[in-house]
Amino acid sequence: MSDEHIDAGQKGQKKGFLPMIRSIIAATIALTLSVHAVAGKSITAKLEAPTDRTIKIVAAKALWKCVDDTCTATLDRPNVRISTCQQVVKSLGRVSAFSSDQKTLSPSKLEKCNAAVKS
Repeated sequence: MSDEHIDAGQKGQKKGFLPMIRSIIAATIALTLSVHAVAGKSITAKLEAPTDRTIKIVAAKALWKCVDDTCTATLDRPNVRISTCQQVVKSLGRVSAFSSDQKTLSPSKLEKCNAAVKS
């Protein structure tokens, strides 16, 4: 009788082990996907007037690094916004382009962005 009891217990452990492994795998995949979803996106601003030195500023809740006519930052947003661009031009001056890996501000939106430059 005791042998049967051990065998029944072992069978139960095997059945419980597979769902546990599946749960761990599913949780790992979900965590990996969520990390990629919140990972920052690179944003680039092309300045109309290049800088003569490397500049670092904080604008739109991000650290921007500018070399020559190119400024880059990593933001927690998936796309570019006029409001983000406006915050950048207030500190750096007019831009000729404002883009992410997936989207570029249109000429009309870029015009609205540059309107935020202090005169």
